[in-house]
Amino acid sequence: MRSENATYRPSLSYGQRVRLMKRDHHEYSQEAVILWALPNPSMRPENQWYDVRFENGVYGRFIERYLERIEEGTNEAHTESGGQASPALAAF
Repeated sequence: MRSENATYRPSLSYGQRVRLMKRDHHEYSQEAVILWALPNPSMRPENQWYDVRFENGVYGRFIERYLERIEEGTNEAHTESGGQASPALAAF
């Protein structure tokens, strides 16, 4: 017999970009990438925790309600370490 919860999947996946929306945290509004969805024995989305890595190298563990998904293809600012433009783009 198959349970309806057997198909549970975390809504955020490895490599997905998110922004921390927990106001009292020192990394508030900073971008991060999902590293891992922790096991969720309840199989309830509101109880899902994730490990993330912020752009500055800091790691954190947060419940999903504090993570805002950054959709691919949006104009979110993403800078590499050092903030230098690509030489290929500098020619334009």
